[in-house]
Order: sequence, then C-alpha cells, then structure tokens
Amino acid sequence: MRSQVWRERTVYGSGVAAPVVTLGGCAIASLGYAEPYSMLNQNISDLGAASASAWHLVFNGSMIAGAVLLTIFTVGTSLIVGSRVGYGVAAAALIANIGMALVGLFPSDPETQREHLMAAAVAFIGILCLSASFAVFVRIIEQPYLPRWLVWPAMVNVVCTTLFFGVIGAQQGGLIHKNALWLGPVYWPSALEWSVLLTIMFWSFLVALALRASLKQQRIPLGS
Repeated sequence: MRSQVWRERTVYGSGVAAPVVTLGGCAIASLGYAEPYSMLNQNISDLGAASASAWHLVFNGSMIAGAVLLTIFTVGTSLIVGSRVGYGVAAAALIANIGMALVGLFPSDPETQREHLMAAAVAFIGILCLSASFAVFVRIIEQPYLPRWLVWPAMVNVVCTTLFFGVIGAQQGGLIHKNALWLGPVYWPSALEWSVLLTIMFWSFLVALALRASLKQQRIPLGS
C-alpha cells in the first residue's frame, strides 16, 4: 500500500512540478536576455538561443525536464483512471512531450533552426490533440477521478492553440502582412504562442490538483 501511495504522489506531484520547472526556466532565461524580454512580442524559443540569452541552457534544460515530468504525469494519470480513451489522451500527451523535449535539445540557433521548427510543430500539434482529446474524454467518459469542470481549461487551450495555428497559417500563406499582426506592443504570433504554453501548464496544474483531491475523497491512502 505504501508503494501505491508514493506512485500516486509521484504522478500528481509531477503534474504540479511541470509548470513550475518549465515556466521557472523561462523566467530565469528571460533575466539573461540581451534586451528587455516581453511575452507580448517575443517568441518562446528566443529564450533558448545562445546568442540571445546568457541563461539559454536553463531554458533548454527546463523544456526537457518539464517534458519528462509531464510524461510521468499524463501516463501515470491514464493508468490510474484505467480507460482506453484515457490511454489515447496519454498518447497525444506523449507526442506533445516529445516535441517539447526536442525543442530543448535543438534550440533556435541557426545551426539547429530546421530541427527546432520541426520539434516546435510536433509540440504544438501534440498540445492541440492533448487538450481536445482530454476535453472529449472528461465530457463523455464516466470516471471518479477527474471532474467534468476540467473541460473548461482544456477548451481554453484548444482555442488558444487554434488561434495560434490560424494566425501562423494566414501569415505564411500571405493572407496577413506581418505589420498587420502588431497591435501596439502586442505581436499576435508571439502572444498567442505564449498563451498556448501558459494555458497547457495551467491545465496540468489544475488536473494534478483535481486528481489529488479525488483520490483523497475516495479515501485512497495518500499519507499525511
């Protein structure tokens, strides 16, 4: 029983730790940025470029560590819930986490730019699949671990990610000129990119807390 307690703590603890590690690495790397950094108009990946941030290794390391923590959390949660649909959600999460780890392994420096863009694409596609499939899972599958209100933070991420892909696609397709994407200090591709990361991390945090509360409510031993 004690080993089960520690397994459960590891699962939801990883879900809480992942946002702290990932966003903490971003915050530290922004302090070493060559100029004042703003989430409103600068890309996430800029923090991992050696030429841009003195703390780029912290950012890249936090991406890899955050991906590992998210993998433990999402796969562990699916095993606790024990649903085949939940396993599909975990598979989508694994795609997102692999992309996230590769973003850290291949930073946005010129020599790894191509690999970085491919990794980022995998990460964002995986995030959209994760949040969308999770929203469907929570809504239609009866299970005692994850409350249905968690559909809302998942859907917020779906909206942010969809808008991000829409803006990027319109820009690359020549439908929107780059200058039109500025609104005061806000550059929409960068702001939306950050919104995707922030909302998926917020989702992880909320799901981890909800899982912990549900396990306690069911009187599954969690320790004191």
